[in-house]
Amino acid sequence: MLFALVLTQQVVADSDQLIPPRPDFLTAKIEIISQNGPRHAFDVELARTIHQQRYGLMYVKTLPADQGMLFEHKPPRPAIMWMKNTYVGLDMLFADTRGRVVHIHENAEPLSLKLIRTPMAVRYILEVPAGTVQRLGLKAGDHIAF
Repeated sequence: MLFALVLTQQVVADSDQLIPPRPDFLTAKIEIISQNGPRHAFDVELARTIHQQRYGLMYVKTLPADQGMLFEHKPPRPAIMWMKNTYVGLDMLFADTRGRVVHIHENAEPLSLKLIRTPMAVRYILEVPAGTVQRLGLKAGDHIAF
């Protein structure tokens, strides 16, 4: 019995190499409406539960240009994000309760433990592939339409 306990502890200690099962995510189509008029369509996974939000885009190896993940905070609160176990670079758009982008963090570094914080409470966080903000000319004041 003691041998089994020691073996189990060793497996747990080495579990950094194991990928936990990915939660099921609902999907939705959204648009980012630029202040100067263009609309940009995205297919996103919805991270609504705590478990989904903790998992996020971890372990994803590729993210097409028109895809992403939308996090929803109820009630709105300052956001704290990181890139642990996230292999793709991301741009993060932070929006208020009306979907208005109030803060942007570009090119979040893959696998980084550096905390990414918002200076204000936000309701939504949209993660899209790194470079999307620059490629589409997105800015604070743009609108995320659900």
